[in-house]
Amino acid sequence: MTNETQQAWYENVYARRSEAIHTYKLKLLEIAAPSLANSSILDVGCGTGQMAQRLNALGAQVVGVDFSLNGLRHAAAYAAALQTNLDQSLPFANEQFDAVWCTEVIEHVISPLHLLQELHRILRPGGRLFLTTPNSAFHFFRYLELFGKTSSEIQHPGHLHFFSARSLARVCTNSGFQIEQFFGRAVFLAMPTFGLARRSASSHPTRLEGLLYEDTLMRGPLLLWTRFIRLQKSFWADTFIMVAHKVTTGAGGEPDTPECSATV
Repeated sequence: MTNETQQAWYENVYARRSEAIHTYKLKLLEIAAPSLANSSILDVGCGTGQMAQRLNALGAQVVGVDFSLNGLRHAAAYAAALQTNLDQSLPFANEQFDAVWCTEVIEHVISPLHLLQELHRILRPGGRLFLTTPNSAFHFFRYLELFGKTSSEIQHPGHLHFFSARSLARVCTNSGFQIEQFFGRAVFLAMPTFGLARRSASSHPTRLEGLLYEDTLMRGPLLLWTRFIRLQKSFWADTFIMVAHKVTTGAGGEPDTPECSATV
């Protein structure tokens, strides 16, 4: 899918303001929240602004960039919205932002390294990067590959890059970031809903429904058993979740590392 085709696809989707808020974005927001009050944050690939709205509610001053005009029209209610080509240099000054929110974006650009270097440039010293991207080593993808499917056929047609835990960590560190947290949303089992999702919405769920839905989510016709886990092996994670900060050099020539107390 070319950039022009991707843009046309998203213009159509965002015209209806059809944008899912996935649980891994909400988990990342939970981690990010304590550090975002009164901060300036760039929402990269902001879409219709559904995450910008939540970031704004935390007290952050949000700037959103996207290539979709339909998305930006919605996002303008929550952020200073600007049409931007992420494959080019970002139209911001050096060290302009305290944080960057970049979820489900780097797999869509021509050069993830270039984008991350630009995000490093516009972040202030010690500024944080909050990032998610699909895990191409996810077990479900591996099963489909046994039947002749490739990553480009299995995933979103706009994905240009396919990350493992190792390759994602490498491109981030090569861009000047130090990783603070790196974990994933594990999907252990998927099954058809068989109407369970409808019944689980009851105000008085049964004991069985309570057990079923404690760590589940709906995705189309499937019910997924999920949990957020530290990455030991990336086999179970369908999505990587990362917090990193811009490395700066202290007076003694050693990198300054801000403390991080957030946990999964």
